[in-house]
Amino acid sequence: MYFRSIKYVSFLVELNRLRYINNLYNLIMNTKNILLTFLVLIVLSVAIILILNIGKKTPAEQAIENIRGLEQKIYTDTLFSIDQNIANKYILACSEFADKFPEDTLAPGFLFRAGEIAKGLNQISKALRLFSKISTHYPEYEKAPLAIFFQAMIYDDHLKNIEKAREYYTLFIKKYPDHEFADDAQACINNLGKTLEEIIEEFEKNQKVEKDSLEGEPV
Repeated sequence: MYFRSIKYVSFLVELNRLRYINNLYNLIMNTKNILLTFLVLIVLSVAIILILNIGKKTPAEQAIENIRGLEQKIYTDTLFSIDQNIANKYILACSEFADKFPEDTLAPGFLFRAGEIAKGLNQISKALRLFSKISTHYPEYEKAPLAIFFQAMIYDDHLKNIEKAREYYTLFIKKYPDHEFADDAQACINNLGKTLEEIIEEFEKNQKVEKDSLEGEPV
């Protein structure tokens, strides 16, 4: 019953459109004034264009709908395992959206999410490119600081490029000294090039020095 009602409403809409066009056509046929005929033809042309485009989505809206649909399919189950094929399509769609619609407010968010997924899939060069695009083209985006921090982490943890990691950690601290991760960035700089064992040993040593200092203070 519901679908019949929908079809009936659609039929009425189409019928009204046809009646409107037919009335304009009859007006053209019945008028002998050339200027009036010309104006009516213009109105008729505009009306037909508007009618044909009613409800039609823009390219940006179609792209957004595609991205949203892919995003819902990335995780295959409740354990959040990733469908790599869908994830790759999502990453590509987000990147292309930012290229085609760079001024759209959704562009940096799509890039950031795609960067996170690329990083999770160990697609390091893709992740770097996506995060770099955010920090370069969308510096006012709320997660732009994290885009720089994640680039530093990738150079540090994945590529073992100490100099590049230091460069991005330093850039992060310089641009966002009050960010909640500023201390973490400095700690990462201090630990660059050190093994996990060295970091643990140094941490325990500092803890012991701090403990001895507290015990030595007069009560």
